[in-house]
Amino acid sequence: MTITDKEIWENQSIIMCSRYYGALSDKQHASGITTAKDFLFATIEIAKEMFVILGGSDSIYLELVLNANSLSAPPYGIGGRNVLQRVYQYDENEVILKIADELQLSDKIKARLRIKPSDDRSLEESIMQGLRELLATVDIITPDLKNVLINGSKRTYITEEETEKIKNHPFSPEQSMRIAEQEVNMKYVIETIERDGVPGGGDPLMYILGTKERDFAQKI
Repeated sequence: MTITDKEIWENQSIIMCSRYYGALSDKQHASGITTAKDFLFATIEIAKEMFVILGGSDSIYLELVLNANSLSAPPYGIGGRNVLQRVYQYDENEVILKIADELQLSDKIKARLRIKPSDDRSLEESIMQGLRELLATVDIITPDLKNVLINGSKRTYITEEETEKIKNHPFSPEQSMRIAEQEVNMKYVIETIERDGVPGGGDPLMYILGTKERDFAQKI
């Protein structure tokens, strides 16, 4: 399925005007202080370089898919994600599609967000899925990590050793303490929501994903 420039612009506008995208600017990534939006911008930069290396000619669609994919980012980084998985059985793939339905993104975009067998993926889908899996537990995108990903694209594959190094990114004692703090914060948010209910009603998980961390701090 091809998508027109008009459809790309319309979907991009919907995404960037959504509460989920707005919340990214205030959500921590992993155990550091990099916001989810900063991490998204760095990821898009890497993805565009990979796209060109692998023969892509127009990265605007790729950027749109990565923006849509980012909307499921939970508050409080890895610690927050850990708690959401335990309490709400948070599944990133399911949440991405649920948000896409809620925002009424086009069927063409939603088709790109679904996980497909590797031999049936577009170039955009392959890059998006590869980055999602590899960067899921990385604190920040370091220059060394960027080089691994770009060099892997030049070879058209990332070695098993490189993949394990990225996925098993070690945390310092300070980072581990921060993740523990994030878990405490998320538990408190959930406890408060369960006690008081979601403002205006609705799904607690979706409310959490679309709310800024500072708003939680002010309300709780």
